[in-house]
Amino acid sequence: MKKLIAFLLSVQLIIAPCQRAYAVVPVVAGVAYAIDFAAPQIIRYIGSEVIFQTITRGMDAVDAYYSAQSKISKSKFASFIRSRASAGNLAAAAILSAVGYYYSDSVLVQDIPIEYAENDIPPVAGYYWKVGSSSGASVLEASQNYFSSAISEGGTILIKTYANDPSLSTIRTVQLISSSGNVRYEERAMRYSCSSGSANISTCQASYTSPTFTQQPVSDSVAEQAIFNDLASLSLSESQIQYLTASDGNQLHQELVNALETAPVPAMPDNDTLIPNQGDSLWYYAHKIATGTAQTTDSTSSTYVPSSSWNAAYYLSNTVANSNPSITGLNSATYTASTGTTTGTGTTTGTGTTTGTGTTTGTGTTTGTGTTTGTGTTTGTGTTTGTGTTTGTGTTTGTGTTTGTGTAAGTGTTTATGSTTVEVPGATIILELTGVESRLDQSNAITQQILDGMGASTATVQTTVIPDSSIALSFWDVRYPEGLKGVFSSFKMNVLSTPIFDWLDSFSLNVGSASEPAFELCFGSIAQIDFGCYSLSADSYVWSAIKAMMIFCALIVSRRIVFGG
Repeated sequence: MKKLIAFLLSVQLIIAPCQRAYAVVPVVAGVAYAIDFAAPQIIRYIGSEVIFQTITRGMDAVDAYYSAQSKISKSKFASFIRSRASAGNLAAAAILSAVGYYYSDSVLVQDIPIEYAENDIPPVAGYYWKVGSSSGASVLEASQNYFSSAISEGGTILIKTYANDPSLSTIRTVQLISSSGNVRYEERAMRYSCSSGSANISTCQASYTSPTFTQQPVSDSVAEQAIFNDLASLSLSESQIQYLTASDGNQLHQELVNALETAPVPAMPDNDTLIPNQGDSLWYYAHKIATGTAQTTDSTSSTYVPSSSWNAAYYLSNTVANSNPSITGLNSATYTASTGTTTGTGTTTGTGTTTGTGTTTGTGTTTGTGTTTGTGTTTGTGTTTGTGTTTGTGTTTGTGTTTGTGTAAGTGTTTATGSTTVEVPGATIILELTGVESRLDQSNAITQQILDGMGASTATVQTTVIPDSSIALSFWDVRYPEGLKGVFSSFKMNVLSTPIFDWLDSFSLNVGSASEPAFELCFGSIAQIDFGCYSLSADSYVWSAIKAMMIFCALIVSRRIVFGG
């Protein structure tokens, strides 16, 4: 069992890094677009490479821009600087000048101090030297002019002090030495003032200044090697880098773009998809985060970022765009906010009761005949309901019950004030209805006010299905508020924080932006021939086959180490 566990652990250590390296997200090459001047460090020199922090984009025009490291070999970068300097770029010329080179008449040269031959005297303005019939600005120049034909046959010039008086600086002895070392000729060189003639000599010109340096041509390979050696010590400002690398505004020079190796298009945190294209709403939200205006509370504001999109937009802003609002601005420039219309249907049903109060004026005549014996009681009821003003004639008939004997005749009058008066001979009956009517009117008015208030109210009452835990607290203390999920998550975190898993995590490799390696071979200049640099790289299928073979061999070796045999 112990051997089996050890074998499984060794298999996990071998396969896990390979599984991480073998991502399902397609690798999309990137193209450097401009220098990312918002990055903390724009340029670095590591080993034989120069690394720029660049604004990069995929191959397609709609692919998003992102911040990435782009590298170029120092030899190629030195060649690019030399090429830009020959085209008149001032920043490149300043770099060449820092290492002692410059272009003169389209030729790369360097200034070297003038070294005079032994006993020769440097030229002096207003004087010239003469050897025989030939003149020159110095002893050597006059001697070369005089012995020109003999020098072409292999002779050399030797300058000596004047034998009779070595301290004299106006006289020298000049000898022509043959290839065998013998003295063929000997002449005397003397210095004269320009006032005596020889106006064609350089030292006799009015504008003459004594030179201290002379130009010496420099080969391209020598210049590139000097730049290569001094690159790390160069401290270039942002303006120098921009002027050196850009050709149109901020866009990189095409020669540099072709030489740079850029990181591929990055993936989203889930490692299942690449970053969204330009114009996506996530880039619009990322730009709000990058500019510091994003908020998640007011959904009607243009700076609103939904909570569901915050993490993805924050990743794009701070990791992919390196917190550079210029990058998020480029990606969100083509974003168009969507506009929609929503129509809703509602039904309102109301019930109302209206009671009107009117005034009725009428005249009624009541004639009743009855016979009364003793005491009689008469009860009459009348109800009037109307709206508006009515004038008419009404008749009221009352019925009474009388026990007794007698005859009575009388006349009654009804008035719309609510009082009915019936006059009977010997008795008067009055029905007072004013209080009843006023109470009915008051009741109707109160009912109408209630109904009007109900119709004008727009308040809604929110119904909550699930009670708010912060308000409706339970009387029961929950030991595991998140249930089985929370128990498992806590147990998992405790297990992953143990020393054994910390040890296993140390074998993990972060190869999220890995690509196929490429080896560069530079031969330099051999026998005055520049063989240049060549890049050796293999296809991804070859590396996949090598990876599979390494895993297979590792499994076999692990089995042999664990089980033996």
